[in-house]
Amino acid sequence: FKINPSFIMVLTAILVLYSARTISRNPDWKDHLTLYRHDIKHLKRSVKAHTLLAGTIFAKLYKTPEGPEKNKLINEAIKHFNKGLEIYPDYSIAVNNLGTIYFTFLEDYNKAASYYKRATLLDSSYIEAHYNLGFSFEKLRDYNNAALNFRKALELDNTYFPAYNRLHTVYLKLDKYDNAISLNRKGLEVFPGSESLNINLGNA
Repeated sequence: FKINPSFIMVLTAILVLYSARTISRNPDWKDHLTLYRHDIKHLKRSVKAHTLLAGTIFAKLYKTPEGPEKNKLINEAIKHFNKGLEIYPDYSIAVNNLGTIYFTFLEDYNKAASYYKRATLLDSSYIEAHYNLGFSFEKLRDYNNAALNFRKALELDNTYFPAYNRLHTVYLKLDKYDNAISLNRKGLEVFPGSESLNINLGNA
C-alpha cells in the first residue's frame, strides 16, 4: 500500500493549522469564564452560549465578596440571561435563575417574584420555581400566596424537603397550627426520624 504524497501534504497542513488554532486559543483557557467570554463574541445569537456564560457568572457570584467587582458580575449575568431570553423567551431555567439573582444578590423580592411567577407559567411542573416564588412571597409577607406555592412544590414532589420547613414557618405566621401539625406529620411519613420535622411538630 503506497501513500499518496499529496495526501500526506494535505494532512500535514491540516494538523499544522489545527495545532496553530489550539495554541492560539490557549490564552482563552485560563478558566471556563474566560473561555465563554471570548466565545460569546462569535456566538451572539446562541441561547446556549449566553445562558452558559450567565450561569458560570451566576455560580461565581456566591464566591465573590461584596464590592464593585461583584456588582459588575451581577450586571453581566443579568445581561446575558436577558440576551438568551430575547432569543428564546420560553427558557424557564434562565427565567428562574434571573429571579434568583434578584432574590439572593439584590434582595429585590418583587422583581424576583415576577421572574419566578413567569417561570411557573412557562413550566407548571417546575418545583424549584414554585418554591422560590413561595419564598419571595414569604419575604414580602404575603403568607397566603407563600403557602400556596410551597404546597404546590410539595404536590409536585413530596420529597422536596426545604418546602416542609418554609411551609411550616408560614403556617405559624398565619396562626394555622393544625395545618402545621398535619404538615409535619405527613413529612415524617416521608422522612421518618427527621430531627427538624420533629422539632417543628413540637413547636406547632
